[in-house]
Amino acid sequence: MAQKTFFAVKDLDGDGKHYCAVAFESKLAREAFCELNGYEPVLVKWAIDNLVGSVYNDIRHYPNIIVDNSLRKPIGFVLEDGSIS
Repeated sequence: MAQKTFFAVKDLDGDGKHYCAVAFESKLAREAFCELNGYEPVLVKWAIDNLVGSVYNDIRHYPNIIVDNSLRKPIGFVLEDGSIS
């Protein structure tokens, strides 16, 4: 059975174009992170349609890495307590 992945994004400048994105292996972990850090949960289809392919693949294969969708590079990591390093 395939591993489920749960995505979250944060619109950095309010224009709907500059996102940071992260994925989680647990829905509960995603919910806790979103609440703590102001990210929004998104569906897999939204992630596929709106994130650069390399960013989508990075966060899907390496959960807890936060990737800037515009810069296409990692900018942080989610720690066990849900904070960002």
